[in-house]
Amino acid sequence: FFMIYRVDLHVHTSATEGVSASLDELVRAARRAGLDAIAVTDRDSCTPVPVELRGILLIPGCEISTLGGQILGVFLDQPLDFARLRRDGLPTADEAVIEIHRCGGLAILANPFAKKDANPALFPIRPDAVETANARAAMRNPEANKRALLWAADHQRPSVGSSNAHSPQELGNAYTEIACRRLSRAF
Repeated sequence: FFMIYRVDLHVHTSATEGVSASLDELVRAARRAGLDAIAVTDRDSCTPVPVELRGILLIPGCEISTLGGQILGVFLDQPLDFARLRRDGLPTADEAVIEIHRCGGLAILANPFAKKDANPALFPIRPDAVETANARAAMRNPEANKRALLWAADHQRPSVGSSNAHSPQELGNAYTEIACRRLSRAF
């Protein structure tokens, strides 16, 4: 039978500029929020994480800055080659998706409409999913999540929710429920 697991797929540690939360603080906050797993998605780096900490599954990931906005890579088998990816400056969103897939991960178009002037023509052609519930994006642009949901529907892409937490207090403000037999780092 399947269990329902609560997973926050977009969480930042102190490895991201402007964030002061340690991994241990975030894990404690995840437990308080009733989460089963978090994806560590530091900006433009792949922070190494243990498989589990204090009963919370840790999913290896990153957030990539691209010409088309932010792309999350989650469930990575190996770190991305950021030097190659940024050889000519910011990569396109599609280049980021290709690199994420090369590293065994899933590519998620993150908070695509957090900025009111977002240009969907620069979004990746086929991300694996779209972040349609992002707690921080909604604070910046009240229409962000609604526009993301419409874009995902128009492009027949699955929706996910994430907090985009920059502090322990934000963790779990939005999350994804995953139905599976056993939660693991493999997807």
